[in-house]
Amino acid sequence: MTPATVLYTPSLPDTPARHAAQSAVRALLEGAALPAEITPQALGSWAETVRLLGEAQASAGAAGVHRAFVALARQEPALVALLAGDGVDAVKTLWTVAELYAAAFAAPRMMVEDLLSPGLTILAGRPKLGKSWLALQIAVAVGTGGCVLGLRATRGRVLFLALEDTPRRLRDRLQKQDVPDDAAVTFATAWEPLSQQGLVDLMVEAANGYSLIIVDTLSRAIGRADQMDASDMTLLMSGLQRLAMRYDLALLLIDHHRKLGPASTADPVDDIFGSTAKAGVVDAALGLYKQRSEPGAVLKITGRDLCERELALQWDPVHFGWGAQGDAQEIEHSVRQQAVLETLGTLGKAQVRDLADATGQDRSNLFRRLQSLLQSGQVVRIEENGQVFYSVAPVQESLL
Repeated sequence: MTPATVLYTPSLPDTPARHAAQSAVRALLEGAALPAEITPQALGSWAETVRLLGEAQASAGAAGVHRAFVALARQEPALVALLAGDGVDAVKTLWTVAELYAAAFAAPRMMVEDLLSPGLTILAGRPKLGKSWLALQIAVAVGTGGCVLGLRATRGRVLFLALEDTPRRLRDRLQKQDVPDDAAVTFATAWEPLSQQGLVDLMVEAANGYSLIIVDTLSRAIGRADQMDASDMTLLMSGLQRLAMRYDLALLLIDHHRKLGPASTADPVDDIFGSTAKAGVVDAALGLYKQRSEPGAVLKITGRDLCERELALQWDPVHFGWGAQGDAQEIEHSVRQQAVLETLGTLGKAQVRDLADATGQDRSNLFRRLQSLLQSGQVVRIEENGQVFYSVAPVQESLL
């Protein structure tokens, strides 16, 4: 049975026995004793499962219960559905317009404001551009209730599958970022492939109260599944999204971009490597774009509960992390306007085509920048012999 099948196990009947079994399993996994009212008779068909978990707790504590639960869940997928609560809390799925208008829906909960909310998110970019460093910054921000890229995070427990790192490298990175030892981040450097039993294991681990799970990288985690196959990716990604929804947590997958052109024409969804079905399931996409010869980068953000925008990032070689400089488009606009002013200062006056050649800017975009500079009074328009020139506006002397 595949993990995808596990995640789509039909809802189990909502019975007193199931409620009792769910309470019993959760108590054992948390290292607590079984409530006195939970008897073999109350557990019904779940009695043998609870008995085995109880024996595991008696012999090896909570860790033993966890190992036993994983082993049992691999044999009986309904055990995962039991822990997730399927069928216990009824979820309304049919709505009239009047009901939607009358309902009081809570605002989307953000793990990192304007960047990461519960659901399935992909952070992708070309190899060796700093995605893992950014992922670590996000993990630590949530694990400490701090900030990342100037954005406030909500404190919570984090599980970080660092599948391309060794413990030594992780410690080195943590020390370079000066991460406190009480940060609520747990690292795993090995995991069963998600295309095999790893998805069941992740479902089990997610029940331990994590707010954020990071998988770095998805390519390493999925095993032998074909990323170009729409069917494989739909099943896997839908399973991961369902996991995030069940536990109301943010699941962040670190992934790769296909070969790209300039960041200005890039799309954080379309650029994700593999089948389009892979990107189609995600709730949000973060795209990290960087030229290898430049210290700066652009983070493009788009998602169902996020405002689409771009952040200009700058690498901090002292603290080994990314810092946000502001809105990328505004910064680029300001930089290009400054280039126009400096060029005009050198040339004295120039026509649009001369400025375009000198600055390397597209003529139509350059013309719009000139109009903005005209309106702000930084540039003046000069007509000579039927031709239009632009020049830096003269500095007005103070009348004082």
